[in-house]
Amino acid sequence: ATTDMTLYIGEAVTKIPNYFMYYNTYLKKVSFSENTVCSNIGEYAFYKNTSLATVRLGLNVSEIGNFAFYNSWDENSISAFYVSAVNPPVIYANTLPSNLGDYGIKTTVFVPRNSLNLYQEAEFWKDYLIEPTGEVVDNFVFEVDNDNLEATLISYIGLDEEKVTIPNTITATTKNVNANF
Repeated sequence: ATTDMTLYIGEAVTKIPNYFMYYNTYLKKVSFSENTVCSNIGEYAFYKNTSLATVRLGLNVSEIGNFAFYNSWDENSISAFYVSAVNPPVIYANTLPSNLGDYGIKTTVFVPRNSLNLYQEAEFWKDYLIEPTGEVVDNFVFEVDNDNLEATLISYIGLDEEKVTIPNTITATTKNVNANF
């Protein structure tokens, strides 16, 4: 059996059904295409995926069902949960992994910089460590300085770990910006 699975959700997927990958112990990464039309992740969709380490949701996700990514604190291996949606998706008390444990919060939720306050004030999201990301372009995260038309590459959050092409320019808030490496 494969012990290092990655799941890529393409642009045409409209919904992740309830119990989709329920109790899967091999899944390490889930990454949605940034422009996927998927708006809903069903209840228990990735429940008890105890090997899952990284999740990256697309721009259009507006609701994540109860227990969709839930693991108890000691079973949780999700360290980075990226959400591209500008407005916080609706979540429930047990949508994300438990953050209650003897050693504090394990999962960091990364959200668009301009949405940081929205997530920090949103019901249930506010219970997690929320950190900002910069502009996300083709799975690259850039810190953008619109005044100087420059962007600094912060990280790569895609699935292809062998060969990637870093763009020379990106479009941020309708301006072309030069990328710095």
